[in-house]
Amino acid sequence: MRGGLANDREDGVGAQAAVRVSLCRFNDGRLEKSTFVIDSTKYLAISHVWGKAEWHDVRGFDERLLVSKEKAKFMEEKLCGVVAGEYFWMDILCINQHNDEDRVAIAQHIPMIFQLAQKTIVVRESTGFQECCVEAIGDMDRFFEEGACRSLFAHWDMERLSHCNLEEGVLSRVWPFQEIILSDTLQFVRCERNLNQDASVADSRYTARNAVRALDLLHNAWSKRADINYTNANNLQFVKAFFTCGVASRIGMTTRRPQFLTATQDEFEFDAVSTRRASNPRDYILAVIPSKWYRAPPNANQMTFGQLFLD
Repeated sequence: MRGGLANDREDGVGAQAAVRVSLCRFNDGRLEKSTFVIDSTKYLAISHVWGKAEWHDVRGFDERLLVSKEKAKFMEEKLCGVVAGEYFWMDILCINQHNDEDRVAIAQHIPMIFQLAQKTIVVRESTGFQECCVEAIGDMDRFFEEGACRSLFAHWDMERLSHCNLEEGVLSRVWPFQEIILSDTLQFVRCERNLNQDASVADSRYTARNAVRALDLLHNAWSKRADINYTNANNLQFVKAFFTCGVASRIGMTTRRPQFLTATQDEFEFDAVSTRRASNPRDYILAVIPSKWYRAPPNANQMTFGQLFLD
């Protein structure tokens, strides 16, 4: 779940008032936190997968954080350099993770947080496609053509069958999907593997094909959100940025900019065929449904998936 909210909005369907969120930044290596009105502040947003989150003391942070070992290592060694002194929003840091009500309350504002951010930093896990996969692909402009995909699948069959987990959290979880398609500019970064981290083994042929399908679906959804002709090779910048940890932006390429919190028919269709999962069933409602016509009830954290769906 996501968080970091001080809400001044008016009651009523479609009412739009000032929404404040907690933002962080590093000042001389120390983390500062302040509250800002979201639509009048320049900031970055961090999209990531929680993984196996536990309470850890993370070097450089005053409070214990609910975070995986791999993400803790990323925050200790890379986060400060990635945000480079800019204000940023990251759920782990911008919400009291001891308070489940606060975590639920922020859900309706997640679309606005990511759509208004200057840039979304997407943190890939250490598992999944590796540097050698990029070399095996060859011509990235032909990635979704059979030849390029066949080279990638053959690489996994021959080289990585017995010792690598191809699953990537940003390609298999609900929240990153929603956060990415709402973001006009994306910067992909990657965690380094924690030496104490278990590496699960999966069938490489099956996993590789599913990962490519998931990447294709995410690429299409991000492009169609702004009516980009995603079949054009020139617009494969998203795929290139994903594999090479680069930047992709649809600013200047869009023919429309959707209203905040409004899901399109295409997006519902993407969600309907998605194989993504969430830690809590209610996340499917809280991540996908929030819009100008729906607000999650205050007691959403006490409701079952069925109750929240009927609501």
